[in-house]
Amino acid sequence: MTYRELMELLEKNHCMTGENAVWVLKTAEYWNICSYFTKTGKIFPNVMKFELRELSETGEFFLNAYLSPDAWHKAIYAHFNGSMSSMYHDGWADEVLYCMKLMKES
Repeated sequence: MTYRELMELLEKNHCMTGENAVWVLKTAEYWNICSYFTKTGKIFPNVMKFELRELSETGEFFLNAYLSPDAWHKAIYAHFNGSMSSMYHDGWADEVLYCMKLMKES
């Protein structure tokens, strides 16, 4: 199952709601496996494993909801202690810029 298939399945079954929310799939081991923007359907896969079962030692996955791209942007910023260079170094530039773009549009 791909990240897109998983997120679409969760949305179809009303596990994820919110017109302009960001849903983040995580485990105890990974703070962000992928994020899903409900308004646009955009997915950012942040852990490149092919099998979801390989991502969790316990088999538990969690969904965090952020009410807007702005809220998710702030969470990313906090995770990296405000260090833009760390965000860019760790591959978050595209997602941070995408959040900023959506924030400007709303």
